[in-house]
Amino acid sequence: MPGNENISVQQWSDSSEKPIPGQRMSAVKIIILMICCITALFLFAHYQMDLGTFRGSSFEECRKRVRGSFYSYKLPDDAEDFRFICHNYGLGANSAEAFTLHDTEYDEFVEEVKKKEPGSVVGYHDDLDFAGMKVSETADYYDTYGNYIGFPTDRIEYVIDDDINDYTILYYDAYEGSGSEINAIATNPETGRIVIYSYGSN
Repeated sequence: MPGNENISVQQWSDSSEKPIPGQRMSAVKIIILMICCITALFLFAHYQMDLGTFRGSSFEECRKRVRGSFYSYKLPDDAEDFRFICHNYGLGANSAEAFTLHDTEYDEFVEEVKKKEPGSVVGYHDDLDFAGMKVSETADYYDTYGNYIGFPTDRIEYVIDDDINDYTILYYDAYEGSGSEINAIATNPETGRIVIYSYGSN
């Protein structure tokens, strides 16, 4: 009968749309396996290859994690509130280190930095004559391609509690070419806070 044929076709359609239990479990297992693999790769890259973001207050940990720090120094005994943050990625890295010195210790550190000629650390030079300028005064500097070449102010908040734009640049060494590199030291004379910044990419 025509009515029975319709029922039979409908029943066949409904049964064909039902997922097979084994297939559903296999899909779930594949998804879980993929999540585990991605997590394992992330953890390996982060801790074994030092890729990702690291921050802290240990000078020893800083030396271990920061890539290509241009300014080799021993943390002064009277240094306070040391903090660092670094971002390590496949083709480059950037980092900021900061600490506070007072009185004679601060003056001695500043004088030591001032004795260094731009380019004496990594072989480039301060074409822009940033040394002695406030960080805020470099905000409008761009190269002919529209790339910002002023003092980097992003990703630096973790190591200071005040405004980096109020800091005075003591040392600035930059290069733009097939790769790029910025190495800089800036201080806040009122608080004795010192920031050492480094950036490089291929």
